[in-house]
Amino acid sequence: FSEHDFDIIFMDHMMPRMDGIECVNHLRRLNVAGAADVPVVALTANAVKGARKFFLSSGMDDYISKPIKLTTLAEVMSRWIPDKYKETPIWDDSWEDPSLKEEKAEVSAGEKKIPKDIYDFSSLDDINPDEAIRNVGGSKEVYRELLATFYDSDSMSEAQQYYDSRDIENYRITVHGLKSSARYIGAEKLSEKAKELEDYSKKNDWDSIDREHGNLTPLYRRVADSIKNFLDQGGTTEENVQKADLISKDDLISRLHDLKGSLGEMNFDEAAELASNLKETVYEDEQVDIDVKDIVRMVENFDFEDAETNLDILIGQLE
Repeated sequence: FSEHDFDIIFMDHMMPRMDGIECVNHLRRLNVAGAADVPVVALTANAVKGARKFFLSSGMDDYISKPIKLTTLAEVMSRWIPDKYKETPIWDDSWEDPSLKEEKAEVSAGEKKIPKDIYDFSSLDDINPDEAIRNVGGSKEVYRELLATFYDSDSMSEAQQYYDSRDIENYRITVHGLKSSARYIGAEKLSEKAKELEDYSKKNDWDSIDREHGNLTPLYRRVADSIKNFLDQGGTTEENVQKADLISKDDLISRLHDLKGSLGEMNFDEAAELASNLKETVYEDEQVDIDVKDIVRMVENFDFEDAETNLDILIGQLE
C-alpha cells in the first residue's frame, strides 16, 4: 500500500489467513498516507438483513452482495471514485453491451473478424448461463471470460489439498469461494454442493464432509470439462465459424509479433487490446487456434511471462 495510490479497494469478506474485516482494520491502522481514508467496499455472499450495517460498523465504506451485477458495481463506483475519473454514466437497466449489437462498420482492409454474436453456450453441461449473462449486463463476451477465469482458477485442486491435509478453516474458505464462483457462471448444482460443504465446515463436521466431499469432485469435473470443451472450440457454433472469415498465416504471425513486442516493452494496455483483437479471430489450424486463445487468456489473467514463452513457441512453429 505504501508503494501505490489506490482510489478504491474492493475487499472480499471471506479470505484465507486474514478475513476482510481483519484486513481493513489493519489497513486503517497503517501509518501511510491514504490508508485511513481510502474507500473500502466489502464483497460478500451473505446478503442477509443487517449486513450493510455490520460492514459499515467494521470499517468498510460500502458493500456489494454476490453475485455482483455490473449495474450495482457501477453505482457503487460512482459513489466513491474521484470526480476526475467520472464520465457520463452509461449503465442503467436498459444498457446493452455494444459488442452484442449488430456490427455495421466495415473492418479495415485485410482485417478479418468473427461476428460478435456467434457464441453458443448450449453445449455447456450442468450450467445455466441465462442469469449469469444478465448479471454482466447481457454481455456474452464478458460471460465467456468468466468461464475461462473459472476454468483457469482450478479451485477444486486447492479444496482437495485442504481436505487431504484436514485443514478445515482453509477448506471452508475455498469451498466458500467455489460456491460463489460457480453461482457466477450458472453452475447451480455445483454451487449448492459447495455451500453444503461450507456449512458442514463451519460446524467442524468432518463426518459429513467426508460423506459429501466425494460428491463435489465429479460435479466440479463435469462443469470444468464442459467449459474446457467450449473454450477449445472457441465457444462458437461450427456453422458460424464456417461463415466467418479466417485470419491468414502472415496476418496471424504479424499480430503475434506485435503482441510479443508490447509485452516485451511492458506496454500492457496495448497488449490487452491486441489480445482482445486476437480473441475475435479464427485460424484454419484448430490446434494453432486453441494455442492462440490460450495465450489470450494468459494475457487477460496477467500471466505475461507465460504468454511471452508461449508466443515464442507458437511463432517458431508458424515461421
